[in-house]
Amino acid sequence: MISYKGKQNILLFSFIILIAFVLRIWGVNFGLPSLFHFDERVIAYNALYTLSHKGMIHFGYFYGNLIPSLVGILYGIYYVVLKISGIIKTPFGFLVLYMQDPTTIYLIGRIFFVVIGVLCVVALYLLSRKLYNNTIAVASGILFSTCFLAIHQSKIMKGDTFGTLFLLLSIYFCSNQGLKIKKYLFAGIFMGIAIAARFSLLIGIVSPIFIILTEKTVTLKDRLKNCIILIGISMLIFFICTPSLIFDSRNFIIENYGVIFTIEQWPNVNTGTLPVWLFYLVEYFRKGIGLPLEIMGLIGILYSLYRKEDISFIIFLALYFGIVLNQPLSCERYLIPVIPFFILFASKFIYEIVSKLKISFLARNIIIGITLIGLMFPNLLNTIKYNYLITRQDTRNIGLKFVESNILPGSKIVCENSDEGFEQTGHLGLQLHKSKKQLEEQLVNEQKNGKYNKYLEAMIKGQREPTYALKNVLVLEKEDYRRKECYKNVDEYVEQGIEYLITSSWAKNQYVGNDLPKNFIDSLNDRYELIKEFKPYPLSRWDYYSWRVDYEALSKVSIFDKNVTGGPIIGIYKRKEL
Repeated sequence: MISYKGKQNILLFSFIILIAFVLRIWGVNFGLPSLFHFDERVIAYNALYTLSHKGMIHFGYFYGNLIPSLVGILYGIYYVVLKISGIIKTPFGFLVLYMQDPTTIYLIGRIFFVVIGVLCVVALYLLSRKLYNNTIAVASGILFSTCFLAIHQSKIMKGDTFGTLFLLLSIYFCSNQGLKIKKYLFAGIFMGIAIAARFSLLIGIVSPIFIILTEKTVTLKDRLKNCIILIGISMLIFFICTPSLIFDSRNFIIENYGVIFTIEQWPNVNTGTLPVWLFYLVEYFRKGIGLPLEIMGLIGILYSLYRKEDISFIIFLALYFGIVLNQPLSCERYLIPVIPFFILFASKFIYEIVSKLKISFLARNIIIGITLIGLMFPNLLNTIKYNYLITRQDTRNIGLKFVESNILPGSKIVCENSDEGFEQTGHLGLQLHKSKKQLEEQLVNEQKNGKYNKYLEAMIKGQREPTYALKNVLVLEKEDYRRKECYKNVDEYVEQGIEYLITSSWAKNQYVGNDLPKNFIDSLNDRYELIKEFKPYPLSRWDYYSWRVDYEALSKVSIFDKNVTGGPIIGIYKRKEL
């Protein structure tokens, strides 16, 4: 029979999980059927490639094989359901259906990662209860379930949240004193999965290793043996989950080497004079989890360091900040693996300080509860505002409807942030569709190697109307962000017979970071006229799905304001002599 206290714990735990799920699932269908996150497309396409292996686009190995394979399994289940129901008959029909409307495909993947995000909360709760007590576990669960940065990153298909879950599970099993050799096997399995999901989590293996080496009840010989077991199992599972490292090692190494050593050439967030790791603390962390929680976490880390406790977690944090969070390419999502540990240190410090007060048990719980409310309030406020924002209309979809209603099909258009792929999925601009003629010409060119044939054939058959003659550019004055030289004016576009130019403020901020050159603006105004402009409200400087959230703009969002609109500033220009 469950005791009264046990029932209370179950109710509290259920409440934490419910809050975590609701905040993460809210707004999970953002943007669809348009695709507003580039990395999601990479995962989805690689998942489809995993299913078919032949005839599909393969974006490479930088994100590994594990996440695309797992998502591919989900897509495979969906394929079987569609085939049984008679909606499709062949894998090619499945691909055509995706081209016609990718909504369900993306929702399947996103909901899977929402569940993973909720399981992260569960894992931290269980780890906190195992290491400390139920009060600290509840505090950690509440803070993690409402953490803004963890919430908005749980809505997208990326490996950061998934890897964090298995890092926590690895540490959980390694901390279990009752499983003996089994705990190292499970810890190794979960660590291998974490590394396969996010290569940078290789650093995370230092925590279970340190825990093993400092076990006082085990001889040094056995500790070393257990470390070898943990490392060996981890690497075995990593290789199993990353088969391309074995079967296509040359391309795997070339691609990852190329990305690592050309990363400084990528568009990036300007950290000013601050070291990147410090920029994470004073910008991303401060705003992504709230200043009160960050300060409490830092104090908790210093307190534990003073008491020589939880050193394994502190070593992991130091290495992660010093290596992973000190690279030129900085994204908010890279902080996901360290958030649970900051929350754990904060929760533990709050409990230990309050427990020393000579007051009643009820008074202690009231103080802890009030403190938790103060810590989670900034996160909860940002989460509600953000979720409301992403469920509102987006300027890119509004602009797309305008173009499709007012510009003749087949018109020659240049649209900022239209990428070089076959499908127009530039996440910072309008997602227009190439003409059938363009796709057929590409198909002729690709038939020599056969790599993308099926993909192009599916695009042609499942093409969404209307279509246009599109030219791909990242920003108007540069076709590629790696190019040092810019167009001096728009004459290049006039000579090519471009009838419309469509701009995106986010493309400008991400790839160039400054306004158009004056001579280019003058020529633009001379040869083209602005026929329509769509502005978001409030105005956001950056793409809040990819690199970083504009927290100043987010603070201006009101859930009672129906005028709230997401997206960049979209400008539509028409050539004057038309």
